[in-house]
Amino acid sequence: METKTENLNLNIISKQSFALAIEKLVKTKEMSYVEAIIHYCDANGFDPVDISKLCVGSLKEKLEAEAQRNNLLPKSSHSLLF
Repeated sequence: METKTENLNLNIISKQSFALAIEKLVKTKEMSYVEAIIHYCDANGFDPVDISKLCVGSLKEKLEAEAQRNNLLPKSSHSLLF
């Protein structure tokens, strides 16, 4: 169950600042996108389930592509073009 404090903290973080923080972790720590998101959640006290609201745009596309490469999601016809 989501607490009021967790919900408030998630509202303070913008989608853009979250995406930038994840991109920075991926590049500087050589993590996968999944690892970077889990690391960010652990470091900031967020439940990974709640963070899904912040995974939009190019971050979501990169996360989906990584999951497809690792056979965690079925490959879509869109991903076959790349």
